[in-house]
Amino acid sequence: KGELPLEVQDLEDEIAGLETRISNILNDIDELTRNIKIKKEEIENDFKHYRDVAIEQLRKRLEQLKIFEELKNELER
Repeated sequence: KGELPLEVQDLEDEIAGLETRISNILNDIDELTRNIKIKKEEIENDFKHYRDVAIEQLRKRLEQLKIFEELKNELER
């Protein structure tokens, strides 16, 4: 019977350690979730930027083609 309190204390210590580990893991999950959200926003912003750049390049190219076609038509007259 004298050993029971020691075993109980050991189990309580083990439970406390596990609770600490669980808390640390949950904190890590929260941090990873925040980092994922930040990276997702960065990717979305980069995508929007590159899309806008591509659209602007296409617009300029279409304007150049329009000018080229106009000059070509004038030369053919």
